[in-house]
Amino acid sequence: MKYLLIYFLLIMCTTENNCPESFYSKVLNDVNSRHSYFVVIELKADTELIPIIVETGELFYFLSKHKSYTKEQYVNTLKSSLINKIPLYLGDIRYKDSLRYHELGACDNIKEIAKKGKEAFVGFYFNNKVLKKPVSDDELYCIVYHLFKWYIPARIDDESGYLKID
Repeated sequence: MKYLLIYFLLIMCTTENNCPESFYSKVLNDVNSRHSYFVVIELKADTELIPIIVETGELFYFLSKHKSYTKEQYVNTLKSSLINKIPLYLGDIRYKDSLRYHELGACDNIKEIAKKGKEAFVGFYFNNKVLKKPVSDDELYCIVYHLFKWYIPARIDDESGYLKID
């Protein structure tokens, strides 16, 4: 029985977008590109809990500057935080002035499309893995939020400037 469970978990993790750990590794290790993958994480600063959407390269730069994180520390800390659903603690660091991030806005229309499932959502918004049409910033980050929750890596395409998925 034990081997059957291990086999099942290996099969799930090798199929596309079903293994959170490999998804997080891919997203978090992309810190050097012009437009790195988006990450959705909850920050804890003083007494506030703030869910944010940020490019992983931007978050790495911020944490390396303010907490002296190496890339390895960054990846391990954030992966642990995401897998265990623990907010990233910032203490008294003034992140609002030095971190380029986005808070999740109203997403009612996007939530309705998301209720139809991952495939319908991707089919509605994407053509050949690129966003079909321009959307507002609030809509863009709502789309990113849902993609992240489904373990679908997303970033801004360098050439088109549109959101693209892997």
